Amino acid sequence: MEGNSEHKQQAKKQKRLMVSELRNFKGLGNLSDDDAENAISTLEKFSLLMFEMYKKDKALKEKLKNKEEDKRE
Repeated sequence: MEGNSEHKQQAKKQKRLMVSELRNFKGLGNLSDDDAENAISTLEKFSLLMFEMYKKDKALKEKLKNKEEDKRE
């Protein structure tokens, strides 16, 4: 992924979800420490993937918008 290390650095700056916070969600109160850590890691990876997709979509929309504006000129 392009810029993946940049996003990992940004993610490290963000507050990481703690096991105790995760266990506050309905149905997750009995997770083991290992399962909770795995869930948190999966959520982090998923959020980075979604952010990458969002950025690419936004850039594509901006590019298409600029092409349309160029056609009108």
